[in-house]
Amino acid sequence: MNYGLLTDEIVARKDFMVESNTPRFVREGDRFTIPVTVRNLSEQEERGKVMCELLDARTEKVVTTKKADFIVEKDGEKALSFTFDATNDYPCFALPHHRRRQEV
Repeated sequence: MNYGLLTDEIVARKDFMVESNTPRFVREGDRFTIPVTVRNLSEQEERGKVMCELLDARTEKVVTTKKADFIVEKDGEKALSFTFDATNDYPCFALPHHRRRQEV
């Protein structure tokens, strides 16, 4: 009888990513902060801009936009945050976020 065993390790990751932690719910009159982490696992410094938009979910029109610049060293991360106020003008909203890298 012949048999064998082969072991190896596989790591699935992205070299660059933006991760946010949005609140599960927000009530009228609340002030809420969305923490965002920019992770750079690449071999070079990354710089750019993160943009967080508050949309009226019914019309998908932008209500307000917040932007922040970032510089993240290789194998580093940067913590950012965006603060918004929930008003009764927009009873239902969405929070997409975008990032744009700058060529170094």
